[in-house]
Amino acid sequence: MTKKIEYIKINNRLVRLLRIYRRFENKVKYGLNAPVHREHIWINPADCNLYLEPSVINKMFNCTSVRDTSGRVIVSAWPDCFAYPVDDFVKINYCIKHWVEGQTWEQAGAFEYMISLIKKKGEVDGCKNIEDIIKRYDNLDKIYSMVKKERKLRDAKDIDDDLHRLGGEPIIHIGPEGILYFSGAGSHRFAMARIIRLPLIEAELGCIHASAIQHLQIYRQNKRP
Repeated sequence: MTKKIEYIKINNRLVRLLRIYRRFENKVKYGLNAPVHREHIWINPADCNLYLEPSVINKMFNCTSVRDTSGRVIVSAWPDCFAYPVDDFVKINYCIKHWVEGQTWEQAGAFEYMISLIKKKGEVDGCKNIEDIIKRYDNLDKIYSMVKKERKLRDAKDIDDDLHRLGGEPIIHIGPEGILYFSGAGSHRFAMARIIRLPLIEAELGCIHASAIQHLQIYRQNKRP
């Protein structure tokens, strides 16, 4: 059994436990329509125009990771002062430069960004060196062409089963008044959807402000036929 498979199994167990705990806690506090951990919603990517850094969310709301924010209800002040245009987020920005403006991934800054992360972490998204990076972004081009042709984002499990098991959908936070904020998770899938202008995509709920729970049902009902 590989370390990767072991990690996936442990992660799945922890996710199930957290889902049970958060479901119970939320329903007690907020009723039957309360948000659920790892719940999926449906959004128009063109309606999500703001980005919140994971470090901001994690620090303010005591979360360990972006995935940990899922289904968490926020009652304190929302950090909208830290939000900025989603197209300025580095990953979305280099996707626009590549798929819209026609720059190479290297020219767009994707390779430089990945190399900087690998130097810090050793491995990022399965990449350890420039060869891995080139292979990964070639694969993203193939997925982009498929999405553009089919006019839909396939389920993450149909592209990469490990990705799906670890939670491959874009994570979207919902702030006061139902305003959507991109979390940074699932960046390339989210970028594809925005650039191709898909009308509806499946996403994973991140954290949600208590005042926005009334808007949650809308995103639950927007399911793709």
